[in-house]
Amino acid sequence: MSDERPETLKAAATDAKSEAQADIDLEELRSAKEALLHLAKTAKTLKIYLPNNPVYQKFLQELKVRFDAHLKEYSELRLRIRQYEMLHQGQVVYENSNRFESLAFKLYVDGIRELSFQEGLDLEEIASFLEIIGRDYDPEDPDDDMVTLLWERHLSHINYWVTEDFIQETVNLPEPPQATAIQEMALKETTSAKQAAIDPEAVLQQSLGIKLEDQSLTDIFALTEEEVAGIKHRMKLEEGINPISTLLGILTSIVRIEKEHEAFSETLDILDGLLETLMVRGDLTHATRILELCHELMSPSQGFSRAHQERLIKSIEKAGEAHRIKGLEPVLNQDNIKVDQLHTFLLLLGKGAVVPLIDLMGSLTQIRARRTLCEVLVELCKDNIEPLLKRLDDPRWFVIRNILYILGKIGNPTSLERLQPLVTHKEPKLRKELIHMLDAMKEAKSKDLLMMFLNDSETDIRLQAVRSLASSRYEPALEPLLQIVNNKDFLTKDQSEKREWFEALAKIGGDVLIPLFQKLLRQGIRAWFKKAKREETALCAVAGLRRIGTEEARVVLEEGQRSSHKRIREACARALQEWKR
Repeated sequence: MSDERPETLKAAATDAKSEAQADIDLEELRSAKEALLHLAKTAKTLKIYLPNNPVYQKFLQELKVRFDAHLKEYSELRLRIRQYEMLHQGQVVYENSNRFESLAFKLYVDGIRELSFQEGLDLEEIASFLEIIGRDYDPEDPDDDMVTLLWERHLSHINYWVTEDFIQETVNLPEPPQATAIQEMALKETTSAKQAAIDPEAVLQQSLGIKLEDQSLTDIFALTEEEVAGIKHRMKLEEGINPISTLLGILTSIVRIEKEHEAFSETLDILDGLLETLMVRGDLTHATRILELCHELMSPSQGFSRAHQERLIKSIEKAGEAHRIKGLEPVLNQDNIKVDQLHTFLLLLGKGAVVPLIDLMGSLTQIRARRTLCEVLVELCKDNIEPLLKRLDDPRWFVIRNILYILGKIGNPTSLERLQPLVTHKEPKLRKELIHMLDAMKEAKSKDLLMMFLNDSETDIRLQAVRSLASSRYEPALEPLLQIVNNKDFLTKDQSEKREWFEALAKIGGDVLIPLFQKLLRQGIRAWFKKAKREETALCAVAGLRRIGTEEARVVLEEGQRSSHKRIREACARALQEWKR
């Protein structure tokens, strides 16, 4: 028995609790709570004002500042989602039990259990995220849900994790009841009575050899309540019998025990034909059972010969033939497809079906089915990406975009050598997908390809590339960025874009950029030629100095705070104030 006193034990427990709490960064929790408070407020604002309304834009900008502050300090904001709560580091940082307003509830009911915001999060991604979580979804439309839209938008700095629920039921049904001899006799005699217009009671009296006298048929064939209930139960079971399940059960039993190769092969021929019919009909439940059986019987533990196993491989390969995969197109373009069932079935087709599946991808109109097919191809192609690379010249840009998504998920660096021609592809959406893919890869070659987008004709694509290079702090990008900034054409860019470039330079170059920013700041103060553009550039230099965040940068900002130029003076003051916070 322990001789410790209760007071000692209590003190030890208190110390343990204090130590656990000490592991939690209270300042980080406070920052997370503020970020989510701003997120909730901005989401409410969107319900009142249109996206282009100045009030909403003001809230959106403030939300961006709040997220920037948190992500700059902690790099990530990771949240666990409960029904009415969001947790960070195990602590509740958001709570709202109102189902109509709760952001947590909206995420939770769509299956999202974790959510994270990464450093580099931009205004466009925040606006898209707010639009997705703020809209009302049609429960009758399977493609109209939050997870589908998040997947389609490809928000590169917002990640989410979805729960997967699989429910499988096996029901053992008894054999259908057989008609008794007396029932058959009664049916036959009753039919004869109808045909001959004879009294049914007389026919029964004659056939059964009994004298009815004053008794009615209901007295002779009276059933108890238990018998009536039993008959109804058996009738209900008969209605639920699926003839396909019955046939599959018979064929499965035969093929499991058949060791003679010819009979084994003949049974599989029947299953092959049945499988093709099931695929055309869209009965993926029973089609999956056939493929699962083939994979199961190939296991050495089943004791089948090499010849048997080769015949099973042939059945699987036939299931993935081009004409059979093509037959799935109308099935997958229906809006009631079950994606978990589809995912399982397509994986069972194996690597031999990769090329037909890539062909099928260009014919699918349902987002859910196309997304599932992409995820399956990630699994099937992870050891061999060549079939995907061969289709990068497909005339349909959306097919190439899906292939880039798959290649990005696989992350094989050998794909980079084949991607350069796509940098100048005419379709902006494809170029954006390529940037998403390159952003996720760590190889230097991917960053070199990103630098080729710095002169893209689309502003948002240029900025996407700039943010990606800044996020990875890719030092070789510093010189190309400076060359563009020093070009006279840079002055004609929009101020918001110029600000992004300067912040990227600051993030990559750090203190090395302070002399340049100081020079631009002084030029803005003394500007008389192209005054407005010089002033904009000076304000961008202030943003860059604030991003650098060192003592040397602070000194330059203090110098700018003493300027006679009002806008520059105020910008320097705000930067220093944010620094203090």
